[in-house]
Amino acid sequence: MMAFNQLPKISERDKVFTKDRWFVTEIGLEPSYTSGSYSLNFSRIKQDWFKHAAKEFIMLQALTKTYSTCASYLTALSHFSAFLSKHDNDSTPDIINRSLIIKFIAYLITKGLGVVSRNMALIHLRTFHNICLQYNLLPWPENALIYASDFVVIPSIQPKYIPSSVIRKIKARLHKLLDYQQSIVIILLETGRRIGEVCSLPYDCLTQDSQGDWYMKVNEKKIRKTRMIPISPHCVTAIKEQQKRVLKKNSDPTYLFPPRKPRYTVSPHIGSKGINIALKRFVEKHNITDDNGKLWVIHTHQFRHTVGTTMINSGVPQILVQQYLGHVSPEMTARYAHIHNDTMKKAFIDYQKQVNINGEQHILEAQWLKESIVSQALPNGLCALPLTQKRCPHANACLTCSNFRTNRTYLPQHKSQLKKTCDIIKEAEEKGWQRIIDTNTEIAGNLTKIIAKLEEVSND
Repeated sequence: MMAFNQLPKISERDKVFTKDRWFVTEIGLEPSYTSGSYSLNFSRIKQDWFKHAAKEFIMLQALTKTYSTCASYLTALSHFSAFLSKHDNDSTPDIINRSLIIKFIAYLITKGLGVVSRNMALIHLRTFHNICLQYNLLPWPENALIYASDFVVIPSIQPKYIPSSVIRKIKARLHKLLDYQQSIVIILLETGRRIGEVCSLPYDCLTQDSQGDWYMKVNEKKIRKTRMIPISPHCVTAIKEQQKRVLKKNSDPTYLFPPRKPRYTVSPHIGSKGINIALKRFVEKHNITDDNGKLWVIHTHQFRHTVGTTMINSGVPQILVQQYLGHVSPEMTARYAHIHNDTMKKAFIDYQKQVNINGEQHILEAQWLKESIVSQALPNGLCALPLTQKRCPHANACLTCSNFRTNRTYLPQHKSQLKKTCDIIKEAEEKGWQRIIDTNTEIAGNLTKIIAKLEEVSND
């Protein structure tokens, strides 16, 4: 096997075009070192006319797309080639029409491909069709061949986070893994980074600010950014220990996790495949099970789901979770916003102990639950108006509003506000400001009732 520095350099187009296997570096693409993939193989496309067009297409896409995207294109085109071979061994470009595409859709189902794979095959074939028309690669019909109705609607898939009971078992047996594998798992557990980001961490990924807090430098390839994310002392220790191990073997290391056997790989750092295999064996060997006694099926991406879910359930604002995890859109982060049963239970118990401005304990209302499972947060409590109501009709008048709710969590704020309100009333009385006296007297009365009831609830 070639070493990393032996990968072919970018070549002349004609030299590459004659081959059926292209090293990605020959067409200017960066290999997927994390997954251990370095080439594009056109040998599965059997029709000469189709293979020629596919090569032209991939060559064009390589100018703006990544290796992973080009590989996905090639997989879709290979599916279509296999279908054409089954449909008609002597097929020609002019047989392509809408009727044939419908048969291809049925073929994808019979092949046992999942919904996502079938949809991707159609999306990529549609892109190929558009490029063929744009650059006159094939004499295919100018009208659409694939429509939106051809795609299967995929239901929202909840991220698979690792239950806390399984996390505890993993941590308890973590020392059974190899030293570098322990460091990787600690980083995954603490930061929720993608496995590719962890595998490709630079050796000097640690930095410290003027307050003494530590950060980890991460290259987020998906959004093409390098960012500094805050990390815990435990994570810092794991990284420093790995740095010491690497430094013993290389006085000038580039990556925190270099390949275990550099002579037998083209990658400058370890890949994700070996880590996932090691974790699978680790779970099986130490019988790490869920609460039902079922062996946990582990994958490195589950650590990311776990961190995202934990942050959301701990009350971290979604925009901060999005930024921390490096999500392109808020919709990606919203997938983590499923609430654990114990979190939901605690929220309901707290809500049952809320009181209104009259000091009356508030019982959970079915209509409120239907319209808004989470109330609008206020500095000193909650508003029972549904979130669907865009604007509050009572500007800055929460403590005189029947929709105001609060609980014992906000007792310190209420006591502080009562003191300030009494001071305002005293000053207003000295200066004869009757309107301010009237307004704040009502607020002070409500605060007094709220505090009394909350202290009573707290003692229950």
